[in-house]
Amino acid sequence: MNYVELINQFWALNKEYSFTPNEKAVYFALLNTANSLRWKNPFNQSGEYLALDAGMGRKAMIRARNILQQKGLIDFKSGNGRRLNTEYTLKVLPALKLCPSDTVSDTVSDTVSDTQHKTKLNETKQNNQENQKEIFDFGFVEKVFEKVFYDWLEYKQK
Repeated sequence: MNYVELINQFWALNKEYSFTPNEKAVYFALLNTANSLRWKNPFNQSGEYLALDAGMGRKAMIRARNILQQKGLIDFKSGNGRRLNTEYTLKVLPALKLCPSDTVSDTVSDTVSDTQHKTKLNETKQNNQENQKEIFDFGFVEKVFEKVFYDWLEYKQK
């Protein structure tokens, strides 16, 4: 689990469920808390503090928190309100992970595809060197977007 993966997961689900501003505020307040605790998962948080951090009343926070749990983004176990705070768990949904599955055919396909894209990248770099153009580092392109990026780059070069 990492910060970017959780944020991307949230926004992917937002396209489907159109989260309310309160639900967004609660989720990102929980992300902020987890981040400040160095990604301790699960972690404890009082309801009052979470509501304050998210900028809403306790009842609105509870409604938003319940929706986030129903959509599978978080899980929580309520404390007794005095000494035990609510325990929150940030969840990663397997269906939304942006990585290839671990089947042999996918692995072989990805390896061949990666090799082709590296070849395209090398050709692009060579063309740039030959034309004395500035060489760009395409390391910023995430692995899952490489094929689309290189196809687009090839299209633009034509």
